[in-house]
Amino acid sequence: LNGAYPELKGDLIPVTIDNEGTVRKADINEKWYSYESQEWANAIIKQNSYDALNAYGKVNSATKEDGYVNLDGVDDYIDLGLENHDFGNTASITIKFELNELKNNYQTLLGNWQSGGFGIGLNSNNKIVFDIYLEGETNYQTLDIDVIPELNKMYTLIGTYDGSKIKVYVDGELVGSKDITGKIKISTMPFNIGANPGQDIHNEFSNIDVYQVAIFDRVLTEDEIKSDFSNEIKIHNNSELLKYVDFTEREEESEEIIPEDIIESYFVWIPKYRYRIFDMGEYNGFSTTKYEEKSKPIEIKFGLTNTIESDEECIAPPSGEDGNCAINKWMTHPAFTAFDTKGIWVGKFETGYKGANSTTDAEKDEDASKIIIKPNEYSWRNITVEKMYQNSLKYNKDLNSHMIKNTEWGAVSYLTNSIYGRCDKTTNKCSDIRINNNANHLTGYAAKNEPTTGYTTTNELCSDHLDACNEYGTSGKGQDGTYNYQYLNPESVMASTTNNYTGIYDMSGGSWEYVMGVMVDANDNPIYLKSELIAEDLKDKRYYDTYKNGVNNQYSNGILGDATGEMGPFIQEQYTGTTGNVQTQTRTISGWYHDEAWFIVTDRSWFVRGGGYYSGLGSGVFNFASFAGEANVGRAFRIVLAF
Repeated sequence: LNGAYPELKGDLIPVTIDNEGTVRKADINEKWYSYESQEWANAIIKQNSYDALNAYGKVNSATKEDGYVNLDGVDDYIDLGLENHDFGNTASITIKFELNELKNNYQTLLGNWQSGGFGIGLNSNNKIVFDIYLEGETNYQTLDIDVIPELNKMYTLIGTYDGSKIKVYVDGELVGSKDITGKIKISTMPFNIGANPGQDIHNEFSNIDVYQVAIFDRVLTEDEIKSDFSNEIKIHNNSELLKYVDFTEREEESEEIIPEDIIESYFVWIPKYRYRIFDMGEYNGFSTTKYEEKSKPIEIKFGLTNTIESDEECIAPPSGEDGNCAINKWMTHPAFTAFDTKGIWVGKFETGYKGANSTTDAEKDEDASKIIIKPNEYSWRNITVEKMYQNSLKYNKDLNSHMIKNTEWGAVSYLTNSIYGRCDKTTNKCSDIRINNNANHLTGYAAKNEPTTGYTTTNELCSDHLDACNEYGTSGKGQDGTYNYQYLNPESVMASTTNNYTGIYDMSGGSWEYVMGVMVDANDNPIYLKSELIAEDLKDKRYYDTYKNGVNNQYSNGILGDATGEMGPFIQEQYTGTTGNVQTQTRTISGWYHDEAWFIVTDRSWFVRGGGYYSGLGSGVFNFASFAGEANVGRAFRIVLAF
């Protein structure tokens, strides 16, 4: 990378993501990224298991101690979810714990009993019991183990079922088994640590200290139980691992899996680079020619200098000025000059709302503590640009977190459309990013097929986009229920900037994303409109891009590198909906992947990027439009780190 290698600081942990989406801590002494192979560097910010569960309201009164969680045996429990999960004929559960009290009634260790499911606990004689409910049975099958745990002694307890036998292991050693046959009956209850979930009230509380818990949709082998579950729970792969919590807060060793449950946010490194200018963006007005595909691989050279070293190079000009730049000259991308960094860490997904269980839960005006950047989260929407901007700055001040700028969006877009992103070195052809068409604004999704039609422009409600809703489904699925793929489905990588799991997601469709790119008035003051931002908010000009006052077809006001004006020529096309009340509409598109292209104007002074889940063919990394900075249920944001 010619010196533009990933910089790590503070809470960032380098990780690798393999072809199955498994996340492991990277050894920075080894090669954990390869831009030549279109594998971008990833890092995470993690939270410990207790904080992760507590953020979603899954912890009831349990107390976090140094390296474990205490359940008092009175009313404490932890909800792990997995209700209604179909285990079929195979399952394994394991818990590392210490017993604090002998009781004369049942103590639950881990289970999801309720006329179905299975679990492990201590009976009224304080002996280990493994219970499992099979389909067609009228009661639980029980395996009693003649072992009473000693008080204040650490144990690793495992229960397995392989379709013909249940087994219990203590500290890696088999202590009991029983022959049974059948399918595990599905339980409507979630797995609980420390209590029987019950239908109406929790009961059978346990007084224990819990260190680690894991639930598998497979049978652990004798060999791995002896090697990895004899005195602690070691997770080496994600094969049918449904849930893993670790309250010990130990440092992960290199190559150890980092469970999704304790990841708070993902970031992707965009190295500092120069690109060969392919278009000066000198477009005013619309072309009268028919649409012609203009996309091509963008030439990129990684490097650190901001100075001119040859006649073939130039300095990034300010908005609306040519400077000494011209087509075919090499220019350091402006995204890297404001903070003078070796690169930037970009949020891998749209910013989510921590703890949201529905799309409306993520439409709240809260603070930066609710930020989470992960797949399958509800995008945080319906807040003003001002709230997005302030929350982004507060998220992680040590890492100089901020709301993504328009030029930073452009830096990702150009790297995406290069041989380091989605362009083939041999054929010199590039592929567009697949749209995230999930109507619930869930992150990391990919459409089953890239849409071939557009959408109307009346407003952002699905009811006014009947053509789109009929094609994508109001729930983000087609009639066959499979119109979109969730992250970790192998097909979901079509929505990644690299066509693999190491890239950035949600840059096409999902939610419109506000970026920090704003029009200024004649006195060079930002036109705030409905954003609620004040001059004090924008005193540091490193955190936003400014654009001259103009009209929505004055593309020459773009900044080289921001993926707006350079994407011309721009044409207006007619689009007619196919069903319902949709009438003929006019929209503006660029010559790059047919992406929608409306420049900011005086009464819509803020850039939005990417398009919405219903934007159809007009969505994409080169999509841009304008809004007034107001809160809206269809607009989200993304966070960048620069240090």
